[in-house]
Amino acid sequence: MSNNFDATLVGNLATAPALTIGDGTQPRVNFRIAVNDRAQVDGQWVDRDVVFHDAVAWGHLAERIATSLSKGDAVVAAGELDFGSYENAAGERAQGWSFVVKAIGPSVAVQDVTIARIQRHDAAPAPRVGSGTQPDRAAEPSPSL
Repeated sequence: MSNNFDATLVGNLATAPALTIGDGTQPRVNFRIAVNDRAQVDGQWVDRDVVFHDAVAWGHLAERIATSLSKGDAVVAAGELDFGSYENAAGERAQGWSFVVKAIGPSVAVQDVTIARIQRHDAAPAPRVGSGTQPDRAAEPSPSL
């Protein structure tokens, strides 16, 4: 039985992403996502408790988060809730969870977003339109209506 569950969080960065790179390890970024819960009570929308999730991402994604997102940004994040136990500062066993980010982006529902594409040197070139087994229809004129 796994202690990981797929999840999507929609909220705001509650802390600035903190990027760390240890000796011989891959980049890691830690931050918190605040998720505001709202409910309809007697026909009126009311705010409920805010839930804060500790989030972590690794590798290239960690570097992109650290350079692209800031505290307060509205985000949509997909990943998994990772439940486990650990030893706290008092030496006692405690249980907790973290949100392991697999993909994240700004929420366009509440803010304007401009996309700036980056060229990755380690990525394979994108396939050209029409490069598959189908004929290249990009060069053909569109039918008139």
